[in-house]
Amino acid sequence: PKILEAICDTLGWEHGALWTIDREADALRCTRIWNSPQVRFPEFDTVSRSITFQRGTGLPGRVWASAEPVWIPDVVHDSNFPRAAIAAREGLHAAFGFPVLLRGEVLSVMEFFSREIRAPDADLLSMLTTVGNQIGMFIDRSRAQEERDRFFTLSLDMLLIAGFDGRVKRVNPAWHRVLGYTEADLLSRPYLDLVHPDDREATLAEAAKLSEGKEVIYFENRYRHKDGTLRWLMWTAAPIFDQQVVYAAARDITERKAADETLAELVKELEIAKRRAEDAAETKSAFLANMSHEIRTPLNAILGMTTLALQTRLSAEQQDYLTTVKSSSEALLAVVNDVLDFSKIEARRLDLDRAE
Repeated sequence: PKILEAICDTLGWEHGALWTIDREADALRCTRIWNSPQVRFPEFDTVSRSITFQRGTGLPGRVWASAEPVWIPDVVHDSNFPRAAIAAREGLHAAFGFPVLLRGEVLSVMEFFSREIRAPDADLLSMLTTVGNQIGMFIDRSRAQEERDRFFTLSLDMLLIAGFDGRVKRVNPAWHRVLGYTEADLLSRPYLDLVHPDDREATLAEAAKLSEGKEVIYFENRYRHKDGTLRWLMWTAAPIFDQQVVYAAARDITERKAADETLAELVKELEIAKRRAEDAAETKSAFLANMSHEIRTPLNAILGMTTLALQTRLSAEQQDYLTTVKSSSEALLAVVNDVLDFSKIEARRLDLDRAE
């Protein structure tokens, strides 16, 4: 609206309108209208807001199709001006339109009307071509700024712009979510005030790397939450030397740090449990080995004495009893020997002999 007003005031024309492209309908729609305070064109305004133009149709459509300014000395007598009858009733005659261009593409169309019949002005049309390009570049910069601001606002990471002097210049809403501070709280102090005292020296050392020419740095430190608790932050930062500022992004890794500490404690406990289990296994193996030796010693005596007894004069019944004792003792000795071998394996003390 300000651009429409400025052009109308400068040229002495009474009516201006902005037509933007409806991409879905592939047509132009009127989105802004400005009228001189001295006059009104209510019917023309109403029709302009309700009508759409395809490429090549009407004044806006012709500008869109050619991507060049178009001048009509009197719209009342123009064969390609659908609003001619209404313009005649409300006293509009001369008109011109020019495209708002960005890299050769038409972004929108501006049209202007006068109550007088005016001959084409080549110099004015040439100037308006330049104006259209300048407006296009302005819109492009504005859109880019809006996109950056949108990302800045929506980011879940904490975004920071700080001066080389350590003062905060801008932060995004994530700071309030993570640390509880408002932007006003943060702009009133150096960012180092919020860093844990034990981490300030290391933080200053990292900041010095940026001022010395390092392009990007990565580091971690602890910040005080507004409620007094501490939060671990992981930083990525880069300097802009001509502006004497640092652009930085931080991510809250407090939960990850807590998980790492919990995992470290768990690993430590597992190591202790492992050592205890190994000690218990070793004790068990030693016990089995000793027990096996202790059991085998009296078994050998039983086997020896039984063998000797079987070589004496015995009754059939006695022979049968001693034979049973001997076979049972040999079976028990075999079990003891197996247990002893397993205990040696567990204790890593079993010797192997190579033999054909």
